Amino acid sequence: MGQEGPSVRVVIGADAALLREGLVRCLDDAGGVEVVASVGDLGHLASYVRGHDADVLLLAPSPDRAGDPELVATVVEGLRAAGSNAPVVVLGLSADLTGTTLAKRIVDTFMRTAFEGGRHERRIRKIRDIEDGRAPGK
Repeated sequence: MGQEGPSVRVVIGADAALLREGLVRCLDDAGGVEVVASVGDLGHLASYVRGHDADVLLLAPSPDRAGDPELVATVVEGLRAAGSNAPVVVLGLSADLTGTTLAKRIVDTFMRTAFEGGRHERRIRKIRDIEDGRAPGK
């Protein structure tokens, strides 16, 4: 059973139905997370994130699409064009290499771990600079 506490509102975008439903269950069990929508059509994610006032989008493309850099770029561009600044977390798990137990542990650990910034903060600033049309800072 999950723990009580403040909820992070999450929209899940996963084109594989089994993965999508598994992520919903996993996050429901984790506690502190409210899955406000789960979407199979990755082309319509922006409207779901905006329409459900999501704090974060968990993008989990199927393995055949997970290596496509254009997919994430298109999703982020759609979010920004729709007026959403929600962060996008990309989960790349290969079904043939990652069993259900390990996948659940990975998602559970990610959701329970606080963002520490550090070297990642610099990368996030660069991404924000690019999104805002500025040259990325150092």
